[in-house]
Amino acid sequence: MEGLKVLHIRGLSEDMEATNIVQYAIPFGKITNLMFAKKTRQALLEMEELNAAIEMVNHYCKKPPMHNGKTIYIQYSKYDELDRDLSKQIGVCNSPIKPSPVLRVFIENKIYPVTLNALKQIFSAHGDVLKIVTFTKNSIWQALVEMENSVSAMTAKNHLTGKNVYDGCCTLKIEFSHLDSLKIRYNNDKTFDFTNPDLPQASSRNSPPRWMNQPEAAQQNNAALNEPGHSWPFTLPPFDKITPEDIFILFGVYGNVVKVKILYNNKDSALVEFEEDYQARDAIQNLKGISWNGKTLNVVSSKYCSIKMPNKGCEEPWLTKDFTGSKLHRFRQLNSKNHRHIFPPSSTLHLSNIPESASEETLIELFREYGKVLSFKFSNADTKIAWIKLDSVESAVQALIKLHDYKLSDNNNLRVSFTGHNL
Repeated sequence: MEGLKVLHIRGLSEDMEATNIVQYAIPFGKITNLMFAKKTRQALLEMEELNAAIEMVNHYCKKPPMHNGKTIYIQYSKYDELDRDLSKQIGVCNSPIKPSPVLRVFIENKIYPVTLNALKQIFSAHGDVLKIVTFTKNSIWQALVEMENSVSAMTAKNHLTGKNVYDGCCTLKIEFSHLDSLKIRYNNDKTFDFTNPDLPQASSRNSPPRWMNQPEAAQQNNAALNEPGHSWPFTLPPFDKITPEDIFILFGVYGNVVKVKILYNNKDSALVEFEEDYQARDAIQNLKGISWNGKTLNVVSSKYCSIKMPNKGCEEPWLTKDFTGSKLHRFRQLNSKNHRHIFPPSSTLHLSNIPESASEETLIELFREYGKVLSFKFSNADTKIAWIKLDSVESAVQALIKLHDYKLSDNNNLRVSFTGHNL
């Protein structure tokens, strides 16, 4: 049955609910549907991409998940897809009441403002965001986020609860709303209907949504408009013979890098500017403390809001590079699958866009320059995809930097990413 996107999950404990099941699939990709048979303690779960389903089965075959001392089995089902009507799926299977697709979001330890656009970017990694409303109630900043369906809402809630919007602050607390959908009259910095971008742009302070009766809603301030941009430079550790392009490729795994500056008077440090603050946060969380070029990477937030390009005639202008609009940006599209496949550095790398002419021997020889190759495997479903395991995370980091966008043929440039897949 290998090669089907719908997975069969059995051995579920009596206390498990749909949200628990979703949690097992979150690291592997987007979930498009879920069918939970509570009486028989089984479930059918459909992944958006075949490759994600294959990775999930391979991972849990080697290490089955446990819940309350009971083993859970995850395998391929006999179905290629599930009925898209999620409510019917849940009803037929006697599952618990369907969670709302609307999430209520609280921000704890809110030191910096959080914009509507930032929320859109964060939640879009787990499904399409349809509408967002932000407001203040009892002096607490809150938001309502309507996802495309209940599965996307469950995925976002499980993955994002407890995460920080910015490093060390603005912690997300998320619960399901009692609302089935949001009604929005105006598109502005406080409310937005992404399914109807042509709504009028009335003043956000004078036009709270109809369903919101709280007096605080009409007293919202413009703190979000004073947010210090979406760039968050930070400092790097000592290193030698590393170029701005190397830094761009590595940090670009976690967001669109706009500029890189190696400091002229302190070449063992650099500044990296991202398009969005949350991308900088992801980079800090995943890259801080890794080994690179024989030294430990120390990544921290910087006091600078942006990087200025050097004046003409300055010495060593190559130390600063502007990567705005680069074709190598991994997150150019809001709903790109790259948002759902963010992993910390690993010794196993995910390879894609491989031409038919490239053999296993060719690819192994290419990566052998950066470390010992322990194993290699083409995807059973798509020969354009493969995984390669090197002898260390540091070797894999260097291979990713040097071989991402490597030209394999006239029409194929290799794409290299970190992965949660284990060979």
